[in-house]
Amino acid sequence: PWNFGQTEYVMELAGLLDGDTVVLKSQLEFPVNVMMAGGKLEIQWYRRDQPDLTFAGRILTNVNDPGGSMLDRDWKNGIEKSHTESDVGLSFMMIDLQLDKRVTGDSNWTFSLLGGFKYQRISQDIVGLEGWQLPFYQDTGVVPFWFSLSYPVGTYLITYNLPHIGAVHRYQGENLWVETKAAYTRIFLSDRDDHLLRNFVGKSSGQGNGFIGHVQMQYDFEVPGFDDRAFVGIVGEFLTLRADLTETRAWYDNDPIDDDGGLIDNTGDVLSGIPHEIRSTQFSIGVRAGFTFR
Repeated sequence: PWNFGQTEYVMELAGLLDGDTVVLKSQLEFPVNVMMAGGKLEIQWYRRDQPDLTFAGRILTNVNDPGGSMLDRDWKNGIEKSHTESDVGLSFMMIDLQLDKRVTGDSNWTFSLLGGFKYQRISQDIVGLEGWQLPFYQDTGVVPFWFSLSYPVGTYLITYNLPHIGAVHRYQGENLWVETKAAYTRIFLSDRDDHLLRNFVGKSSGQGNGFIGHVQMQYDFEVPGFDDRAFVGIVGEFLTLRADLTETRAWYDNDPIDDDGGLIDNTGDVLSGIPHEIRSTQFSIGVRAGFTFR
């Protein structure tokens, strides 16, 4: 399937600077526009000639890097202070398990309750940096400083554990089969950010909530000259997530951006309790075609 969407990392802090209240906001946007490939296993147990229990499992991984750039933006009191874009190399693995039990239905339709677990691991290598920046302490009468870098600037790893519950409706006509699914998911996630330009590693974990939607349609038809039937189909899925996390940063070397002109060595410093929010929206669409052998 083709996967579309993005993950947003948002951090907002408020404090005092020279007696004035300052609100700082940082937002990263990571693209997840990739093609996925893998395999799926489905097993059905029947009762009275009707599917009663269905297990499905699949594993997918990306086969290309994402289209689009990673966007990094910073604000001070609502004024955008920096805006940069970077190239992204991505490794995306997803494991999806589901078990559903029929509750009611007849020969044409069924309604089932489901329980499932989805796992996602997304690792990203951030290369290059291009954009502009304004002086932190001046808000008016300043000109942006434009810059460009071409070497690696960071890595980012995030893992999602998504247990979910919901319902499935299936319709079986003479030639058409349709499946729709809706599920609530609780989110348990962690991430790791190695900021190569500032020599620190940030680690965080948190929880949140999300929604999973799924539609699958398949059309069967006779092929002239063949005893077997052919089919074509389409699969679509929607996933939206939001979670709150708390981060701890540890400097493994001196931070060249925050060393007060070389007077401070940040090596070994640890900063904890940094709140941030992660929002992710993902769409996927795939097509199927083949033969049903009899």
